[in-house]
Amino acid sequence: MAQAQKICNSDLNHISEQEDSIRNEIHYYSCCLDEIRNSHDPEYRALFPIYESLLAHRQRQLEKLTSFRKVA
Repeated sequence: MAQAQKICNSDLNHISEQEDSIRNEIHYYSCCLDEIRNSHDPEYRALFPIYESLLAHRQRQLEKLTSFRKVA
């Protein structure tokens, strides 16, 4: 029983680390999008959909992780 609890706590710690990492990436992509929005360089602005897609993907991953954590 104690071993199972240690494994569960280890898994939850790993999930927490993943959440933090994803949150950092979300913040990074958000900052990039703000910078791209304020740019007047058309080549730079062409990156907007890419970063927008990356941001949406990481937000979905974070949502999945947090919903998994609520179940665990």
